[in-house]
Formats: sequence, C-alpha cells, structure tokens
Amino acid sequence: ISPFSKSSIRLGSNLTTFKEQTTVLVHRLSEIMVPTLVIWGAKDPILPVEQAYLAAELIPDCQVKVFEDCGHSVYRDKIQEFSRALTKFLG
Repeated sequence: ISPFSKSSIRLGSNLTTFKEQTTVLVHRLSEIMVPTLVIWGAKDPILPVEQAYLAAELIPDCQVKVFEDCGHSVYRDKIQEFSRALTKFLG
C-alpha cells in the first residue's frame, strides 16, 4: 500500500469515528476565554457556514473569517490567504 493510500484509509477511519460521536459541546463554547478566530469555507459541504456564525455568537471574543470560494479545507485550499488571516489575527 502506498503512503497516500495509507493516509486515505486513516482519514476514512477518522471520519467514521467523528460521525459516530454523539457528544455535543455547543453549550461549552461560552466558556472559551481567549480571543478566537473561526475560519470557515462558505461552500463547506460538511458543516454549513451558518454554524461559524452561531459559534461566534456563543464565544465571547470571537472573529469569523469566511472564504467565499472554499469548502471544508480552507487551510489546504487557500494556503496563502489562510496564513495571512491567521498571522493578522495572532498579531
């Protein structure tokens, strides 16, 4: 098996595990006490962008950066733009 195939198998396994999780921690978002940046892809097929804004309403000191032409993997699809947004946030 090639390294790519192994990581695809591992990713599939992790996603299956993720889908089986039933613990919801939304009620704990208000406990986050550090500045937070939520980065999201507007075309995310896994988690709708509306969830980014809902999370931001619950996290006390939160900013949202949405990449309009991205899906779930903003950090991979828009490497430079993601890095700039993160660097700007971290100051």
